[in-house]
Amino acid sequence: MFFQILKLLVFVVLLVKSTKAQLENTTNSTLILKKNDDKIVGGQSTSITSVPYQVAITVSGSICGGSLIATNIVLTAAHCVVGRSPSSVTVRAGSNYYNRNGVLLPVSRILSNYNFNFQTMTHDIAMLKLSRSLTASEMSIYGIQTIQLQTTIPQDNSLTKVSGYGRLSSQGSLASTLQSVTVTLINWSQCNQRYNWRLTSTMICAGHFGGGRDACQGDSGGPLAYEGKLLGIVSWGYGCASAMYPGIYTSVPALYGWIQSSTAEMLRFV
Repeated sequence: MFFQILKLLVFVVLLVKSTKAQLENTTNSTLILKKNDDKIVGGQSTSITSVPYQVAITVSGSICGGSLIATNIVLTAAHCVVGRSPSSVTVRAGSNYYNRNGVLLPVSRILSNYNFNFQTMTHDIAMLKLSRSLTASEMSIYGIQTIQLQTTIPQDNSLTKVSGYGRLSSQGSLASTLQSVTVTLINWSQCNQRYNWRLTSTMICAGHFGGGRDACQGDSGGPLAYEGKLLGIVSWGYGCASAMYPGIYTSVPALYGWIQSSTAEMLRFV
């Protein structure tokens, strides 16, 4: 009888451990997948004139953001466009709305970073070439401007701005107009520890450990700007505006070389 009871206890302990492991795996998977939530949280309506480099990208009916770095070149997140054909992607510039006004342009070429990995989200960056360059007249009428690239990482606690057309709450409707929110640059090592060492050298972290302000995929690919220059690209995170889990952005300074060489390649491409 003693050995039967002992066997039963061992079985229960193993079952509990197995169940806990399954729950932990499920939780981790769910958290990672929340990079696909759609919203800017804790922000406010803004005008395209305050972020004139912001564009809205429609990919087969889904919405992402992007940044205009030349009159015919847009930077966005690879996870927005990888595997897509240019004919399924359009870019709208110079509008407070993702679905009207401004200038709507087709895309002629997509170039995703060859090191992008959906599992780790490293190198989450892609470049779009527009079917034509925006004209000086269009840029003047709609207040469109290109944005310069930040080449170095600012100090921790620097204030940055993220903007986009995404949802205001999980499972809610898309924002009626362009939104922006100020977020703080978080120490990379502290952020990496919170994320159980999942960050790579191509990522930067911005938000608030107390939560409340953040961006996710409706805003994915959109700009994180520091002093008017492009510092990051909205990429992923555990939830949106979750306490202790700031947003994760692709680092423009870390991938500056790729951006420069890819821009040159795009401009050679007819």
